[in-house]
Amino acid sequence: MFNRVDKCFFISLIIMLINLIIIFVLTVGIPIIHLNNLFKISNYIVNIIVLFILPICIVTQIIVLSIKIISKNKILRDWIIILINFLSILFLGLITTCLIGSLINPLI
Repeated sequence: MFNRVDKCFFISLIIMLINLIIIFVLTVGIPIIHLNNLFKISNYIVNIIVLFILPICIVTQIIVLSIKIISKNKILRDWIIILINFLSILFLGLITTCLIGSLINPLI
């Protein structure tokens, strides 16, 4: 039903959403509990996700978007994927920029 590019898009989108949920839970949930050792471990996990995994997923989304735009025969499903892909790049790029900014300067 879906070709390889569409599957790559959906997998990358699911990975990004799972990573954002993990970041939210670790940055909001752990400090509330005040577990010092777990808080240090969660900071490392958040840093790895923000600095490595999310940018890789965003680059994958950009590649999928460029492949979809360059392809010749576009049907309605392709246009919907292009729109969702473009919006997810904007939204997740903004979130990644904010998270990297907060890692650089924690007073923000």
